[in-house]
Amino acid sequence: MSGASAVGGLRDQSSLATRLGRPVPSCRRIAVTSMRVGTGRSVTAMLLAGIIQQQREDRVILVDAAPGTSAIPARLEVTPPRSLHELATARPRSWEEASGFLAKPQNGPWVLSQTTIGTPLSYDTFQAAVGRLSRYAAVSVIDCPAGLTSDLSRGILTSAHAQVLVANNAADVQEALTWCRTTNHTSLLSRTVVALATRSRRATTETKEAQGLLSNAGIPYIRLPHDRHIAAGSALDPVRTATTTRDAAAALAVTAFDLSLMEKTS
Repeated sequence: MSGASAVGGLRDQSSLATRLGRPVPSCRRIAVTSMRVGTGRSVTAMLLAGIIQQQREDRVILVDAAPGTSAIPARLEVTPPRSLHELATARPRSWEEASGFLAKPQNGPWVLSQTTIGTPLSYDTFQAAVGRLSRYAAVSVIDCPAGLTSDLSRGILTSAHAQVLVANNAADVQEALTWCRTTNHTSLLSRTVVALATRSRRATTETKEAQGLLSNAGIPYIRLPHDRHIAAGSALDPVRTATTTRDAAAALAVTAFDLSLMEKTS
């Protein structure tokens, strides 16, 4: 599926609501990854979670699993009351108790953040925290650490129902494809969509090279064009993003959600 064909079919809001509003057998985990920092991974995760939340009557959770100071609370203008680390050691007995660890921007997804700065995040801690929320949510969109090789990244990808790989160029794509094919994550490629986050409004030579690699590999991709509002680094306001950005992000959300409903294979 190319970016153009995917975006073209989703301008009808009723179609978007129908596809993203489908029931799920369990909480779907969508891992948003990148091979390096600075690709636009966190913003992509925010856009995806926000779009999915808008089309569902149940809960969508945006999980900050990236190390260091997260951009998510600042860009969504929320202050998570407690951290992912604290939730991992808690025993919430209801959604009312669990929601005390989350923040909620207006008309956006619930946010679980690492407010405990400087404390390394292990996969066991991640799994304990996110597992506590799974019974209360339909979808978890996970902003992962840059790179795919850490124990945390490997664990998240193993448990994910779909992957959104955010890449800027062909080198990013080739490195990710090679890693998946030379590890035990080959099956993940069948549940992967690539977000080609470009630095310009038009497709560049690097973008076209990446599109060629993905087409040859049979992996769907969506091109996310440069957006001045997003690039400014201020609070993220979906209304101020360009129409082309919103259309591309909607196509990306639908593709990732479709993939998350596929049966996982070993």
